[in-house]
Amino acid sequence: MPTKPDNWSTMTAEEKRAWRLENFRNSGQNVKFVSPEAEKNYRTRVNRLIDVYDVEEADRVPVDARPGNPPLAMAGPGPRASVARLPDGGAHFLGRQHVPAV
Repeated sequence: MPTKPDNWSTMTAEEKRAWRLENFRNSGQNVKFVSPEAEKNYRTRVNRLIDVYDVEEADRVPVDARPGNPPLAMAGPGPRASVARLPDGGAHFLGRQHVPAV
């Protein structure tokens, strides 16, 4: 994780945001990618997200299709009870050997 600049306390919110986004843009510098194409795809995706964060027109709209827990919570007893109803009691999902019954 990069260290904050010495003048962090005097930077404006816009300057801090620009610093964070630039660190995000450069976050793949220490990563060994499996191919040049993988690195190019990574950089394209990072730049796409930064364009969206800056409310600029991106080459396409990034979509995150993980709905999270609200559908489970709105449909019934909640996410824990729903996971506990899986055949193995949700152990594979929660990374546990046993999930107590709800």
